[in-house]
Amino acid sequence: MKDKIKDKAGDMKDTIKDKAGDIKDKAGDVKDKIKDKAGDIKDKAGDMKDKVQDKAGDMKDSIKEKAGDMKDKIMDKAQDVKEKIKEKVEDAKEKVHETTEKIKEKYEEAKDKFKDKPK
Repeated sequence: MKDKIKDKAGDMKDTIKDKAGDIKDKAGDVKDKIKDKAGDIKDKAGDMKDKVQDKAGDMKDSIKEKAGDMKDKIMDKAQDVKEKIKEKVEDAKEKVHETTEKIKEKYEEAKDKFKDKPK
């Protein structure tokens, strides 16, 4: 009987050791799964950060491009205005010259008429 109790106690001890080992293994598995999930979360956070940075870079490039386009349009418009002003100034010069020539002609005609008038 003593041997039976010893055997039972030994069996119980082995069962407890086995269960403790199983619990230790399960705890290790849980720990590994938590580490894996934490790694996955860290990777996803890094991916999100990269996507946000890429999007911000794209937006920055787009803004630069649009600003450059606006600058080009403004410069083109300014050049158009400059050319129109230059044309108007040239037209005004030409009209002044034409008017001056007409005045000279009229003056010469009047002078000639005055000379030709009998006294």
